[in-house]
This record gives sequence, C-alpha cells and structure tokens, in this order.
Amino acid sequence: MSTAALTAGLDRIPDQLGYLVISEDGVLASAGELENDEHTASVIMQMVRTANRFRLSGSADRFRSPGSEDNWSKFSKHFR
Repeated sequence: MSTAALTAGLDRIPDQLGYLVISEDGVLASAGELENDEHTASVIMQMVRTANRFRLSGSADRFRSPGSEDNWSKFSKHFR
C-alpha cells in the first residue's frame, strides 16, 4: 500500500496536531507535531502489543469479538 493511500484524508481531520502511521518496522508516514517522532511511535507500538494480548469476553481468540471473523484492525489513542 502506498504512503498516499495510508494518509489520504488525515490532513483534513479538524483540530488535529499531527499524525503517525506506524508498522512494526517504524514510522511509515507522519506530519505536524508528530513528524518523525520515533519515541512516540515506539510507545504506541508497545501499547498495541499490550492490547493484542487481551481476550474479549466470551472469545477464545485474542482481541476478537464473539461471532466475529475479523481481528481488530484499528487502534486509536486520543491525547488530551
């Protein structure tokens, strides 16, 4: 997937100060106050790894809702 496809529309989010698009390998795209912020990317990746270890109530699979065939694909953290 291209960087443009990953970031399409992120600049249009009202009142955003920046964004990070990350993978296990590091920062794929960034802008604003989060531009090239490897430290924050590392902290967020650790949060994702921690969240991935949880099991939802009634589910045998990690982070999968009962009756769902899809694992979670989005993780959002809103800083205030």
